[in-house]
Amino acid sequence: MKTHASLPSASALPARPSRAQAGRDAVDAGGGSHAQTPARTPAARPAAAPASPSLSLSNDSYADTGNVSHKHIKFNVAVPTGLNAADFCLVNKVQGHLKNADGTFRNAVMYGSVVPYNFPTEQVDSIDADPIYWSTPSQRRNYTTEAGGFSATDDPGPSSLGYAFAPGMEARLKFHIGLYRTAEVPTTTTGTLAASPISELPWQYSVVANATTGAITHPVL
Repeated sequence: MKTHASLPSASALPARPSRAQAGRDAVDAGGGSHAQTPARTPAARPAAAPASPSLSLSNDSYADTGNVSHKHIKFNVAVPTGLNAADFCLVNKVQGHLKNADGTFRNAVMYGSVVPYNFPTEQVDSIDADPIYWSTPSQRRNYTTEAGGFSATDDPGPSSLGYAFAPGMEARLKFHIGLYRTAEVPTTTTGTLAASPISELPWQYSVVANATTGAITHPVL
């Protein structure tokens, strides 16, 4: 008679884990019922570009007394903290003429030479060869130090006449004052400048003395 292998009694069988326990075991063994998504590292923000200096004008108006006409214009440069003011400079450009009543041009000093005050096309406005405004043979930058920057001024016109306009005289001058990086401005010029300004502003000096009455007017150019 074939005998059957005896089975262990129920008490001897290992206990079957409950569904809840089996589930917990699966989670522990598998690291979770779903793979954990790693936290995203925020993308690094690009560094902010350094602020640039800014250019503005003040006193851009005429001061007339009789036949005398001034424009005491001021060029203001604000230099942000962290930048060196010496790294920036001004260059002025001019176009136009200053005429006597008889139609002849008055004289001007340009790049170290005396020339007729007649410039049909725009060119650098500088009494010496260095195009930087207010330069001298000993120093390129001679600006007035201001809180947070620097400044310069101009007072165009017939200075040798005390800025007086005889009947029939006229000044029709257009300017551009530009803010440049000092290192990009060459030490000499004959009128042109390849460097590009950081910013540039127009201004003008327009004075006409009536040929009969001598009355001063300021036509917009």
